[in-house]
Amino acid sequence: MTLSDLEDKCVFRYRTMSKNTMKEVLNSEIWHSTIDKLNDPFEFPITLDWSELKDCDDGALVKCVKHFSILPQDEIIHYILNNQSDTIRNIVINNLEKFKLSLPEYYGGLYVACFSSNINSPLMWSHYSDGMRGLCIAYNRDHLEKSELFDLYPVEYNQSPIKFKYTDLKVIQVMNEMPFYDYEKNEESVWEGYLARLTSYDYLYQKHDRWGYEGEMRNIIDPNAKKSNSKIGDLITYPKESVSAIIIGSKMNKIHKKMVVKYCEKNGITVYIASPNLSDYTVQIEAL
Repeated sequence: MTLSDLEDKCVFRYRTMSKNTMKEVLNSEIWHSTIDKLNDPFEFPITLDWSELKDCDDGALVKCVKHFSILPQDEIIHYILNNQSDTIRNIVINNLEKFKLSLPEYYGGLYVACFSSNINSPLMWSHYSDGMRGLCIAYNRDHLEKSELFDLYPVEYNQSPIKFKYTDLKVIQVMNEMPFYDYEKNEESVWEGYLARLTSYDYLYQKHDRWGYEGEMRNIIDPNAKKSNSKIGDLITYPKESVSAIIIGSKMNKIHKKMVVKYCEKNGITVYIASPNLSDYTVQIEAL
């Protein structure tokens, strides 16, 4: 496979040379980490904006209350008929703040694998491949995404996090109805447990533009769907034919280089070598 083919069809994982890296290649697995294990402390910013509710009319308030099932129909009518819109507004905002609390725990537990769209980034080779002592694995994106566990999206780089509105939230029921006695109303009632989720995953694919050199692509997995209980991440199996090439850093030691080349020859994987071009600060990649 030519370099041009790699750039058109592949995503790239810059890795240090370690036992874990070799296990990933040998076992056709890719490590997916929880966000607290990623190197950017600003990952997954949750910025919610309720300002539009402060001055909205009764119709918008009622629409919001119904959207989240915050109040029963008779209470909504009671407040509206008695000109108590502010009461509804306070109830809505208080509930939204409670919903907000459930977001970090859930999204913080998702598994993330980071790829790059750049094959020859000097900073990527320096920061993630141990100053060219490591390697870069080229994965064919189409082959990866044949697995239902892989669905890659590009990261959007921005100056400020996306601000989400109440319409970007949904609630999901997490507990069946639980009967209880409402002493305030002096009557039997039922309680339902709900959690909030964002209707869009857009904010999971955003970073400050200081990271723009990475050209990052992400694969995100919900561990609940995979039925994984790990708190730090998991190895996710990918189709074996997904590895199109391995690019070796020019500073990799001879023993490691020999191991990688032998593995690639045995499995029909193209090998390239990356080295610094000292005349213009670029990365030069050539067939080995």
